[in-house]
Amino acid sequence: MKKWLIVLGLIGVVYSYADDLSKGIEYARKGEMVQASKFWEKACSSGTIAACFNLGVLYERGDGVKQHYGLATKYYASACNAGDANACLNIGVLYHNGTGVTQDYELAEIYYTRACKSGKEAACYNLGVLYQQGRTGRVMYDKAMALYEQACNAGMSVACSDLGTLYDETKEVQDYAKAKLFYTKACNAGYASGCYNLGNIHYFGKGVKQDFMMARKVFEAGCSVKSASSCLNLGVIYAKGQGVAKNNAEAKRFFQKSCEYGLQKGCDYVHKVDK
Repeated sequence: MKKWLIVLGLIGVVYSYADDLSKGIEYARKGEMVQASKFWEKACSSGTIAACFNLGVLYERGDGVKQHYGLATKYYASACNAGDANACLNIGVLYHNGTGVTQDYELAEIYYTRACKSGKEAACYNLGVLYQQGRTGRVMYDKAMALYEQACNAGMSVACSDLGTLYDETKEVQDYAKAKLFYTKACNAGYASGCYNLGNIHYFGKGVKQDFMMARKVFEAGCSVKSASSCLNLGVIYAKGQGVAKNNAEAKRFFQKSCEYGLQKGCDYVHKVDK
């Protein structure tokens, strides 16, 4: 099953001339989060957006304070309404996943849209997920693809890879040439799944001439960034002698890597080579 990436922002250590914000940051650096929260509450009440955001992160994580999603939502909303894109992203994630709040895709869409318009590529990506999955009423591939491409062009490799998968596997918009293009972008950025999927484009000849040698090179790139499936496929290529001389020792080596990276099939194939 495909796993979608939902991105959470980290605690914002934001410098400001606001004394209460700065004092809170000083206590946070020392790990004294209760004291930090007291100063941030003062700063937030005075309209310091960064303090409201930090409080949201604090209560969402339960970092030194009792975890409280209601307060996290409250502070994120305050910061988001004041123009903090990170807060809009984070509250969108809470509503998207139903984490500590009632799951509400429409609210997630609203908050993601605000963050995306403010330049948060993770929010654009997450908004694309909502549209691809039809969470806002109906599947909208056109909107999803535009948002994935926007995030991809901003350097978000998972968006490149998932856009490639959409073109690869979705009949309504299937286009192997575009799938190859976006898988290549993801793989060049070192994204493991992008390399694995690009390798399969060449291995199975999807929209291109079947090319085991090129597939092997791409799977090698994927295996080097710990793609267990890429390592497995390399093992298969050497075990079958596809585009290379058959080599059981190399096959076993790649199966072993696949196993080490968590793929049970790799472990099973190690034993098959031994037999």
